[in-house]
Amino acid sequence: MPLRSLVRRSLEGMPGGRRFVAAYRAWNGTNGPKPLPYYHPDALREEWRRGYGASEPFHQVLGSMGHEAWPPKMDRYMVLDGLLRSALALPGDLAECGVYKGGTARLIAGTRTASGVRKRLFLLDTFKGMPEPTAGLDSTWRAGDLGDVDIEEVKQFLVDLPDIVFLPGLFSDTLLQLAESKFCFVHVDADLYTSVRECCEFFWPRMVNGGVVVFDDYGFPNCPGAKKAIDEYFARIAEKPVYLPTAQAFAVKHSTNG
Repeated sequence: MPLRSLVRRSLEGMPGGRRFVAAYRAWNGTNGPKPLPYYHPDALREEWRRGYGASEPFHQVLGSMGHEAWPPKMDRYMVLDGLLRSALALPGDLAECGVYKGGTARLIAGTRTASGVRKRLFLLDTFKGMPEPTAGLDSTWRAGDLGDVDIEEVKQFLVDLPDIVFLPGLFSDTLLQLAESKFCFVHVDADLYTSVRECCEFFWPRMVNGGVVVFDDYGFPNCPGAKKAIDEYFARIAEKPVYLPTAQAFAVKHSTNG
């Protein structure tokens, strides 16, 4: 079978494929925009625009994320957006632990700014890759993983957003700088047992009533240490995390106890 026919058959077998092939055949370059297959990033973003009842600022923030607005993560972006908005009216600052190249940091900062709220966003990461994993709990990770990041590039990516504070280094060192702070929203995307445990132990007692902590890695098979750290911490307090089908989990502070 000719390659062209093989590609056409493959496309027709995908969701919406026959419609796309028919539209592409009818397109002559002047009768409207070029048709996109459903899996194209721009097409996926448009599907989310139609299907997700968020405000226009959400889509504007998403558009500003550029290559970091990876379509398969759209459901997790939606969760972050909704939970963040639920906490923005509360007192306290924002934090993200595990920043990498700044994609979700931009979503958090952009949503905050679009909402007209002035809160500091603290960004904690080594910005040099993973610290030493815990043997037996973080077996899929190695020290230095996700090290293809430059803090100066992240700062430039976020340069147009105000009230962002970078805290580079190990959590065991940088968290101490926030000891007197209170928080209404924290995003933990730290992957490793010790890192997630440190975040739970530090931030939960400093969350305001109604404050939200979102854990990115709870349900991912490659992050069993993160799940264990979360389960161990919340086993000894009143509140319990809610597990989502996106593999995230979140918890809302309702008590004055740590």
